[in-house]
Amino acid sequence: MLNRKPRWRWLLAALTLQAGAALALPEDQQQPIHITADSAVQENTVVTYRGSVVVVQGTIRINADQVVIYHEKGKLQRAVATGKPARFQEQPEVDGGLITGSANTLIYYNADQRVELLQEAFVDRDKSTVKGSRIEYLLPSKTVRAEGTANNQPGGRVEMVLQPNQAKQTPPPTPPAPATNSSQPATPPAGTN
Repeated sequence: MLNRKPRWRWLLAALTLQAGAALALPEDQQQPIHITADSAVQENTVVTYRGSVVVVQGTIRINADQVVIYHEKGKLQRAVATGKPARFQEQPEVDGGLITGSANTLIYYNADQRVELLQEAFVDRDKSTVKGSRIEYLLPSKTVRAEGTANNQPGGRVEMVLQPNQAKQTPPPTPPAPATNSSQPATPPAGTN
C-alpha cells in the first residue's frame, strides 16, 4: 500500500494558499502555510482538521476548533472554520493595521471571493468595529454587509463604531508675504508722521 499522506498534505497546502491569497499582503502568497491540529482526515474532496486548529501563512492567522476544506478537481471551493469563536487576523496592506475578527463560523467562498462570518460576528480594523449576527465581506469590491437577527431580538441589531480619521493633518499653508514694488516709495505706517 502506498503512503499517500505527503500527497494530500501538499494538496491541502495548495488549497489553503488559494484561500489566504485573496485576503492578505501580496507577500503572504509566497509564504509557506503552517497548519497544526490534533487530527486531520481526508475523505474524497473534503479535508477536516480538528482540535485547536491553527493556520498561519504570512500575516494570516486562523484559530478554530475545526477547519474543513472543500475542493473539486484540485481547486478550492470553500473553507469553513468553526469555534466558540473561530478567530482570524490579517494585514491587508504593508502600512496598514491588522484586521481581526471572530464568529462561531467563518466561511471563505473561492468562486466569488467572499467571506462570511456567522453567529456572534465581529470585525475590527484600527478600532473601527462592526458586530452582528452575520457579516459578509466581498473582496473584489471591498464591500462589507452586516445583519442583525430577525425580529430585533436582544442583541440582534448591527452595531458599528467608526473612529475619526487618524491621519495627521498638515497645517494650512502660510499665506505669501505681500509683494513689494520697489518703484514706489515705502509708505510709513499710519500715525508715524
